[in-house]
Amino acid sequence: MLPKDILESIFTTIPRNILGYSAAVEWADIANITTSLRKHPIVVTLGLSSDVVDSGWTSATRFAHVEYAGDKQIHIYGQYRIVTLTINVHTRISSGVELIDAYMESLQRWALGTLPEHVSVAADNGTLDLSYLETNVHRRQTSFALRYWQTVSKEITNIDDIKTDLIIR
Repeated sequence: MLPKDILESIFTTIPRNILGYSAAVEWADIANITTSLRKHPIVVTLGLSSDVVDSGWTSATRFAHVEYAGDKQIHIYGQYRIVTLTINVHTRISSGVELIDAYMESLQRWALGTLPEHVSVAADNGTLDLSYLETNVHRRQTSFALRYWQTVSKEITNIDDIKTDLIIR
């Protein structure tokens, strides 16, 4: 799961204004889109899915490096993970197609410029037009694969626990 600081930066930096309209931004698992569309011209929902190890970027041993603190060795193990950020944009206003397309363009610029300051954008999975799902609601969906680094440390105090690449024959 994405670290809390990255989640917060995604939520706070995503565009909230477009063409003079303000957007309500909510997490998809708690959003009530119908209610939000009554109060806001644009509703943006964010969802996370498919959090998996990125085996192409992660070593098989997961061993990253060693840190030293006095007499102690601290072994750092880590893995790169990929999570999919899915963004749905909804609007009911009559000029919704132009508005939603402008918002989608601003999301592309956000993913290209601002988002990489907080997390690596591994892939842009494209945009779908989902307006056919509900009458009088314009809806687009885009998603991005985000790569992040997850670590755990293990303090080594016993000489027998120390691992090294040195082989004595």
